[in-house]
Amino acid sequence: MAPTFPIEEYQSRMERARAALAEAGLSGCIASASEHLYYFGGYDAHTHFSQQALVFAADGGDPTLVIRDVDVPPGVDDLWFGDVRPYRYGGDDPVAIMADVVREKGIAGRIGLDLQSYAVPGSFALALIDALAPAEAVDATDTIGGLRVVKSAREMALMREAGRYAEVGRAALLDAIAEGVTENALAGAVDFAMRAAGSSYPAMPTWLASGPRTTIGHFTPANRSLARGDPVGFETAGVADRYHALTIETCALGDPGDRVRQAHAAATAALLAGAEACIVGDPVSRAEVATTAVLEKAGFGGLPIMRFGYGIGAAYPLSWLEPLHIIRESDRPFEAGMTFCLHVRFSLPDEGFGIIVGGTYALTEGGLERLAGSDAEMRVL
Repeated sequence: MAPTFPIEEYQSRMERARAALAEAGLSGCIASASEHLYYFGGYDAHTHFSQQALVFAADGGDPTLVIRDVDVPPGVDDLWFGDVRPYRYGGDDPVAIMADVVREKGIAGRIGLDLQSYAVPGSFALALIDALAPAEAVDATDTIGGLRVVKSAREMALMREAGRYAEVGRAALLDAIAEGVTENALAGAVDFAMRAAGSSYPAMPTWLASGPRTTIGHFTPANRSLARGDPVGFETAGVADRYHALTIETCALGDPGDRVRQAHAAATAALLAGAEACIVGDPVSRAEVATTAVLEKAGFGGLPIMRFGYGIGAAYPLSWLEPLHIIRESDRPFEAGMTFCLHVRFSLPDEGFGIIVGGTYALTEGGLERLAGSDAEMRVL
């Protein structure tokens, strides 16, 4: 298949990556994260379990893709560059091949690696560091990964498409909720509806829990059957050409009681306050501070134990997070072109329930645009 983006966009990304490496004092990079092979190279495959790399120098030249022979795309010419070095599993040493490519490109001194990526387990990292010696291996995950945070016009279009798929999933959930239905069945209805609409596989599973299980963080669905009065917490992603958009909601099957409604109203008010603080040029920290102020006033201060927001875009398993963290400790400013998840979640285990609300947003020069998710009052079904 042809690359998702025009060749000129890949070349522009590579130029920005080279500039970022040079600014960081790095002579080149061995990028192994599936997201980076896709974003900078146009290679789309969930292959992080194999030793793989996109190798490129800071001073120019096309990149080289080192990958297992079984994963070589059917039409190598469909990549925007031509240098692909396949290796046979068990018969060839991929690390040695990567080191040879590094030497061919004249990369020396300080070399960037994807050390925070799931695609670089400890054994792979140690082997690379040893093979590159006497060059110094430096973590460049955020150096090049941060370039993905601000989206192009084409990327924004894919984010909006992903948001539409996510909302198909949310509609399927609301339609399928009924007494006696299991959480797994609900998640199945959500996943089926999105895939039938054209969404691809997500980087993380559909999170779904009901009743007292909503107190669990990152709740995966179980075979628990829904009962009257249950809150139902839900989070899933629509995916368009690997670009993810999340829809997040807590609804209820029948009246959940005043306390659940009160908590949901506070979480929603906090979400809206944080969203209003997402302003181009302002520090991202202000958004999280705004949410916590609302929760404290409502009597739920100190309960949220997760970051208010994070970047989201092109992703592969095991995570859809990008290196943008909307937290009070960050001094990074909001920029036009960012796309991110905003959510408020807290748990009241002594009272037997938890709340999560949120969604995916795009920040443009015109303001904040919600791509998917709910910021309305609690739905009682």
